[in-house]
Amino acid sequence: MLFLDNDDVARVIDMPLCLESLEGLFRELGRGDAVGMGRMDMYVPSGQEAPYHRLALMVGGSRKDGYACIRIISDMVSWPLERGRRRENKYAREPGTYCGLLLLLSTRVVPGGHTRLRAAGLKNAHALQGLWIPAFAGMTR
Repeated sequence: MLFLDNDDVARVIDMPLCLESLEGLFRELGRGDAVGMGRMDMYVPSGQEAPYHRLALMVGGSRKDGYACIRIISDMVSWPLERGRRRENKYAREPGTYCGLLLLLSTRVVPGGHTRLRAAGLKNAHALQGLWIPAFAGMTR
């Protein structure tokens, strides 16, 4: 796994590359070679100055590039009136800060083998332990 922060990304991606990539992706969408789900927002009352915490998810994938991407953002959100108009204010820890994460996954290489088998086995074993009822204590496992 490779973790890139904002500084890493700024060194390798500039605005012309972003625009070129988006143009290609929109062409793929038009041909049916890329997919995306609509944005999903979940609002949780916060009890703080910003009345809500918003967790937003966006998902898409490209056949040409062979990637699927999940974007997760986490904001504190309010909608104050400013000059007679409703405005959305959002921030992470404090105004002027943002929190987001992109997970970029290959659509060509799916993890498998021992990792996948062990994960499935452990999950099922854990679920069965949770179903074990003391009333059946006389029975053997």
